[in-house]
Amino acid sequence: MKRLILLAAIVTAACGSPAALKPTPSSQPASASPSPIASASSTTIPLGRSQTAMAYDQLHHNAVLFGGLGDQTRLGDTWTWNGTDWTHRQGLTANPDARQGAAMAYDEVSRQVVLFGGVTATGQQNDTWAWDGTAWQLRHPLHAPPPREGASMTYDAALSAVILYGGMNDSTAMPSPLHDTWSWTGGDWAPLTASGPPGGVRPRLAYLSGANLVERFGDCIESHDRNLYGFDGHQWSPRPAAGIWPPALCIPSLAGDSVRHQLVLFGGNLGTGVSPPPADTWAYAGNAWSRLSPNQSPPARYDAPMVYDTDHHVMVLFGGQGLTQGQTGPLNDTWIWDGSNWAPRQ
Repeated sequence: MKRLILLAAIVTAACGSPAALKPTPSSQPASASPSPIASASSTTIPLGRSQTAMAYDQLHHNAVLFGGLGDQTRLGDTWTWNGTDWTHRQGLTANPDARQGAAMAYDEVSRQVVLFGGVTATGQQNDTWAWDGTAWQLRHPLHAPPPREGASMTYDAALSAVILYGGMNDSTAMPSPLHDTWSWTGGDWAPLTASGPPGGVRPRLAYLSGANLVERFGDCIESHDRNLYGFDGHQWSPRPAAGIWPPALCIPSLAGDSVRHQLVLFGGNLGTGVSPPPADTWAYAGNAWSRLSPNQSPPARYDAPMVYDTDHHVMVLFGGQGLTQGQTGPLNDTWIWDGSNWAPRQ
């Protein structure tokens, strides 16, 4: 059975996350062939950012990036990465409002990239948008998850649906982490009755084809929970994992490699004042974690989106919040992981 893999990290101020813009909460607002991997030749690249939404569009053979938080500025731009260059998709007739903390995934049924929620200038949202390769379209489902930011989504081939989990709700005086699970089947959202692990403000979900487990990786602040939790379509439950485990991390990068049948984990934040910051690469396969030893690695960072390029069979990592001396702000570098090593692509 094909399942998905989830890694989640609880995020609080102790993680050293960037100062977020605090809006007033509100409700919902109104195939070409892939090119070979090569060093990027374009001089046009997205601005540095974190809290960015990114997914790989299998139909159009590119990674799609939207929005995020720049230098204390919410962004509302759309970019695509074809394995060589970034392209700014300008002149769109419709566009999601500038936002940070939105969730995004590729829906293999509708063959569109789906974006949900996040926080805009008017507060947390629960709107749903679809990207068809050339334009954004606001969808109008009968049902929707509550407004939130910091949720995560991935496509589950076993359920033939996009799965959304967690995030943070800001509707009360004390923002609270969410632990609800929802499915998107191309036209509407449906809640999944599933007992779950502790809520995650910024969970990380990744689909791993051929796996028998759906995993969630602990919280990094209060309980320092480093357990893996599995979701089988009905409930979340603890799962065993051998090997040396990664430390409890805030907002690492995570994606599933469908060719090598493993999860790849990079970076994350160990917490305020912890030194040195991690720039480690980990793999999860065969119910075990292993720490990898690439020849070079991206500088330490957290909250950087990473997706699996199904055409070139590599991971694509972009930006995030820097953690090394001299690189503590929003980053805008692009890196490729080929299963053995990292390489910069700009």
